Amino acid sequence: MARSRAMGRALLVACAASWLCAEPQEEAFTSWKLPPSRAQSPGVQMLGRGGEAAEQPKKPMTAYFFWLNASRDAIKKKLGSAAKASDVTKEAGSQWGALPAADKKPF
Repeated sequence: MARSRAMGRALLVACAASWLCAEPQEEAFTSWKLPPSRAQSPGVQMLGRGGEAAEQPKKPMTAYFFWLNASRDAIKKKLGSAAKASDVTKEAGSQWGALPAADKKPF
């Protein structure tokens, strides 16, 4: 056991030393900024490490969300003023699941 720990420490020290002595990579690969041509265009923002632009089209709403927007107020009234958003969502999910397909069709 002690020998494997010593080998692990030696390996860790060797890796750290090689990392510290390594040449820095090109700046284009180490920075998370957009290229200058994209960064100057209006309305473009970084959304995360993936680099997707904020101007991408969003997916259309599903039938559930159309129904939820139409019936959210009624569900809130039924649950009362002390209901949290998670309670409203849980109740809406159970109501949507119990709804027959014929009633879901308009949405």
